[in-house]
Amino acid sequence: MAENLCFLPCVGAFIFALLRLKYNLHMLQLNSYRNKRFFTFLLRNKKKIIDFDFILPFVFLIIGFFRNDLWLNIGVFILFVIASLSKGKEPPAKKPLVYTSRIKRLITTFCILFIALVLLSLLFALKGNLLGAKVVCLVSGIFCLFNYLLLIISNIINSPIEKGVANYYINDAKKIISSSRAKVIGITGSYGKTTTKYILEKFLSQKYNVLKTPGNLNTTLGVTRTIREMLNPTHDIFICEMGAKQKGDIKEICDLVNPDYAIISSIGYQHLETFKSIENIIKTKFELVDALKDGKAFLNGDNEFIKNNKTDKKVFYFGISDKNNCRCEDIHYDADGCSFTYINGDIKIPIKTNLLGYNNITNIAGAISISLELGVSVEDIKFAASTLKAPEHRLSINRISNNLTIIDDAYNSNPMGSACALDVLGGFPGLRICITPGMIELGQRQYEENFILGQNAAKCCDKIILVGEKQTKPIYDGLKKENFPEDNIIIVPTVERAFEVMYLFAGETPCSVLIENDLTDDYI
Repeated sequence: MAENLCFLPCVGAFIFALLRLKYNLHMLQLNSYRNKRFFTFLLRNKKKIIDFDFILPFVFLIIGFFRNDLWLNIGVFILFVIASLSKGKEPPAKKPLVYTSRIKRLITTFCILFIALVLLSLLFALKGNLLGAKVVCLVSGIFCLFNYLLLIISNIINSPIEKGVANYYINDAKKIISSSRAKVIGITGSYGKTTTKYILEKFLSQKYNVLKTPGNLNTTLGVTRTIREMLNPTHDIFICEMGAKQKGDIKEICDLVNPDYAIISSIGYQHLETFKSIENIIKTKFELVDALKDGKAFLNGDNEFIKNNKTDKKVFYFGISDKNNCRCEDIHYDADGCSFTYINGDIKIPIKTNLLGYNNITNIAGAISISLELGVSVEDIKFAASTLKAPEHRLSINRISNNLTIIDDAYNSNPMGSACALDVLGGFPGLRICITPGMIELGQRQYEENFILGQNAAKCCDKIILVGEKQTKPIYDGLKKENFPEDNIIIVPTVERAFEVMYLFAGETPCSVLIENDLTDDYI
């Protein structure tokens, strides 16, 4: 009887693995289904490499390997089930797991592999091969202890299928866009590309029927989906945001859409963790410019990485300074936005907008430049600029009460953007508070850039709330370097706790609060 039930621990392991699968699926999805990035996440979060809830069942599984006892087999099975149900309630995800067709295929492959282990263990048990059954049980236990291993194997097995599915959709999108009359404007940059896309769409919509990639669908498959589901014969212009985390990502999108015009909003140290060097970032962003045949590239001439990278394509440099083909003068800020004059040769356009920060002035300058190129009138540009509102979580202003103003810059902080956001906070009245967990994906420069963030914050903040003690240590060091008062530095474990502390300060005195970055679930 004991021999026949020696497969029971394998069944328990399957139940445990299945109930714990969701978290790793979520993290794999957040890391673009790329095993290398998933490993980077695991190395960054070493405590997640081993599922410690499985330690006790695994110990008894090892004991059971050297003993053949009926009640021990049943006990190990029960321990597996108890361990699988012992996990506390997960906090709500900021970007929840989306059960796409790919996720469903991964779950199916994962289950097939584990069920195969269960059946193999059962087969050994029925044939009286006790050692074989116990070896299979031990293997299944290892897959539970390191519960991401079988998921990675499933992802590798599915990769040919996923490549085939992706190629089918990409080729279909190529046919659609090749038959379209729409001009394609590609937008990329380390930061500012989404805001520039939003601004440009407002300007061009004054004259044309415009489609832009929605939200953050800026990968090859995101662009493919946009083309297949949204592009139609009535569209005059397709604005395509292009994101990248490694070399070749931009070229892959360009091969799909064949851009007529290009905009590079900025180049900086964003995603240095995957790019490895600033040279790789520059080359990748300029893949968009390289893809142009006869069209013009509109480049941020205030950015030294862009300005110093020469190209033989037709180029128009935009920005604030007078070293560009256009420039911005008479810049004035207030709590409701900013005003400035855009100058391009004999063209002078007075602009009034609700957007804040010098980064947004540069973004607007780029959008104006390409809009003029495409024949949008000055009056239409002025009107569109006056109606602009900050995209969600990108220096958007929320007046909670007469005494509390939130400056929401929670989306994907970067060195240049954080400096701009702190500069905006410095211009606001009353008690000035910054809430931040710091910046990520900066590779070897992560400490240095967060240290500088702390130094910048010390110059314009009255209080700063740091989210996560370990993550924000460089910011803390930067604050102390500038002799920022210790009593005005508050360290909290979560964003929720940061808001509780913030409301303690937001009383009778007018208070302005900058929320600078909000880490995704795979960084929590």
